[in-house]
Amino acid sequence: MVLATRTGFTLTELIVVMGIFMTVLIITATAFKTVLSQAGKQLKSAETQIEGIVGLELFRSDLQQAGYGLPRGYADSRWLFPAGSAITYTECTANTIDGIDPKTLNDSPSGIPRGVMSVNGNAGAGVGFNGSDYLVLKSTVSGVNTSAKKWNYLNYSSTGGIRKRWNSASDLVSSERVIVIRSSFLNLVNYKQLVVSGGNFFTTVPAGNGLFPSAFSPANSTDTYLVYGVDPDTDLRMPFNRTDYFISRPANIPAYCAPNTGALYKAMVNQGDGRHTLIPLLDCVANMQVVYSLDSDSNGLIDSHVDASFGTPGAQGTLPGDPTLAVLWNQLREVRVYILAQDGRKDPGYTYPNQTMTVGEFGMGTDIDLAATIGAEWNRYHWKVYTIVIQPKSMN
Repeated sequence: MVLATRTGFTLTELIVVMGIFMTVLIITATAFKTVLSQAGKQLKSAETQIEGIVGLELFRSDLQQAGYGLPRGYADSRWLFPAGSAITYTECTANTIDGIDPKTLNDSPSGIPRGVMSVNGNAGAGVGFNGSDYLVLKSTVSGVNTSAKKWNYLNYSSTGGIRKRWNSASDLVSSERVIVIRSSFLNLVNYKQLVVSGGNFFTTVPAGNGLFPSAFSPANSTDTYLVYGVDPDTDLRMPFNRTDYFISRPANIPAYCAPNTGALYKAMVNQGDGRHTLIPLLDCVANMQVVYSLDSDSNGLIDSHVDASFGTPGAQGTLPGDPTLAVLWNQLREVRVYILAQDGRKDPGYTYPNQTMTVGEFGMGTDIDLAATIGAEWNRYHWKVYTIVIQPKSMN
């Protein structure tokens, strides 16, 4: 039997349908590519934000604790060591980094340790990466080991000091290297004198919560003796931990970083040899600036701001021009750090609007010409200035 009619699609109809189908596929693929590209940009931006939060929070914590556990007082026989002692200590031995010699920021061999010191960068003179500042923080807690986070106090005993028993993981344990500080007030000044025995300025924690050596113990019941952990197992070269913060360009910098950017480093000065142990905190960083806020008339209000040259090493005991003890303890109210960094990956479809970026405030810091610093495609990157502001409570 033959059908009277036959139905189907003509070639023209098939071509039209295939054309429509291909058009939908192309539109969908293009949209998917756009979504994927934007998602990748947002993901990298989120990674950068998380990296910045974690790394810069570590920076902020160290900055907040600058000066913690350090001996302090005025420049007389009561300031650092007991009368008649002549101890010395050693500090950083690291090599020059981008035109800055870390050894110039040593307070050793017998100076009063200063909680904050810095070198002012100068791109024209080749000082600092892209003219970035170099910051040094000194305290007992800036170390990355567990001992550096511990403290205790000693009660008087006729046979030696008895430390408080915390009964927790935060308690000092046998053989940890510690310093002992005698805290006292004289004429409304809080002196924190380093306790020493002969030429030794540190001791080890006795086993089993035993008595501290008599030379490091309170001499009477009115004495206040504080114990600060410094290192778990290495004899101390300095009675504190030191951390240097700077920007430098590593050989293995991530490929997505803009040209002429570097990494922000936390550089621990080892108690063993004085060299740096480098901990990268943030990639793709172009510049860092430090600004200090001062209360020069001690009325409780900030009245001046100075750049990192305030922290330049110099003779102690004179005003001003270097981070003298009197200024650090009586006038310093804020330490402000500004970090210019890349946010996310290169974005060929994006144009950053500002060729000049101000890194700093109050007329301090520096203006960065991104075209001159980064190169021809400087405006294909997103840029952000991170700001850290702390009040150094351990120094004033």
